[in-house]
Amino acid sequence: MFLDEDIVIAIIIPFMIMFIVSTVAVVFIRMLKHREIIEYAKRGMYPPYQMAGSKVPTQSFKNGITTTGIGLGITFGRSLIGIGPRLLAGFIPLFVGLSLMLRGWLDMQAGVQDTPEDWPNEPIGMEKQPDDLDIDIKL
Repeated sequence: MFLDEDIVIAIIIPFMIMFIVSTVAVVFIRMLKHREIIEYAKRGMYPPYQMAGSKVPTQSFKNGITTTGIGLGITFGRSLIGIGPRLLAGFIPLFVGLSLMLRGWLDMQAGVQDTPEDWPNEPIGMEKQPDDLDIDIKL
């Protein structure tokens, strides 16, 4: 009934190695991104647009179309087996995709744009220094 020890080790060890390596890689990448953001903050600058997260409505809409398509495919494939609770595996990505599409569409209607052109190019707080003002202060 039980597998012998050699087969179990041959199956489990590679999966454990893949899990450990992928976890270390993810932690390392996140650590590098965090250090980069901290360096930008020390210099009083905004991080690059790619690191700040995607708030472009068209990207949310495109992601919604993809997720909805995947959900439809899974739902259709599962419906060939039979109707029942197994269709939830397709309905979940289907409705997540529909909600992403709705969010993107509503953001486009509201005119939400968060593009790099909206961000200042100079460091924060360096727009005008008190020495640059044309005010004569007498003490």
